[in-house]
Amino acid sequence: MPDLALGRLPADPTQPKLRLRRLATERPEAPASADWLSALANYPLFRNGDVGDCTVVAAAHTAMKVDKYGQSRDLQITDNQVLQAYAAISGWDGKPGSATDVGATLQDALNYWHKTGVAGNTIAAFAWIDPTDLNLVRAALSTFGSLYVGAWITASAMSEFNQGKPWSYTGSSRLLGGHAVHIGAYDQNSFTATTWGKTQKMTTAWFKRYVDEVVVPIDLDWLRVNGTSPAGLDIAQLNSDYTALTGGPGPFPEPPPPVLTPDQELVAAFDTWRETKGV
Repeated sequence: MPDLALGRLPADPTQPKLRLRRLATERPEAPASADWLSALANYPLFRNGDVGDCTVVAAAHTAMKVDKYGQSRDLQITDNQVLQAYAAISGWDGKPGSATDVGATLQDALNYWHKTGVAGNTIAAFAWIDPTDLNLVRAALSTFGSLYVGAWITASAMSEFNQGKPWSYTGSSRLLGGHAVHIGAYDQNSFTATTWGKTQKMTTAWFKRYVDEVVVPIDLDWLRVNGTSPAGLDIAQLNSDYTALTGGPGPFPEPPPPVLTPDQELVAAFDTWRETKGV
């Protein structure tokens, strides 16, 4: 296997972050498992083999997955679109191996994804989760479909990836650098990410040891045309969960009021008049 690039810079502690706090009280426990990955067969490499663009690759994988599950469509994203976004975020000069290929923080990539978009896809909001609270991590993933994650990759993890094995923590190993991945599935013993053109399992022990940033990106395309998420949650429930998590207003737009026919408008006006007069 050829060498694979990383590209996540450590978080800047001076930058403010909206943090997810807890789940809505009526839904405190995460389901035993969730799979928001397998409907999409291909998660491209997007040049992360020779360019440190993993922060944008994870965003592109998220956008593709959300469109597949939420809108039943295949979002087409090209290498050039990913590289253009990475250059805008990081200052990369477009040359593989260049000294300007320094990577990016999750925060900078998220800000760009939110304000400008990656390959035309934008997110409505994003918020950080405590990576040590695994029930919260799982519940947020089951509700909103995606996690945007920063982790530290070790020599043993790289070897396990090349051998098609899960990332597992069995003791210390030489750190290679920071990496960003998209996570879209879990069970009680593992999480599953997309990275370097494949899906990659990681044990919960590995997750707890090496994952230090977990972000929930909110993509409005997660909402189906019938007004529910792929998990069957309606707009009111999604907004309620988001408010309970962040303390802020829910980002999912309420549906417009139905358009009435002239006859329906007349009946509605008459009903209002009757109520006013007490008839």
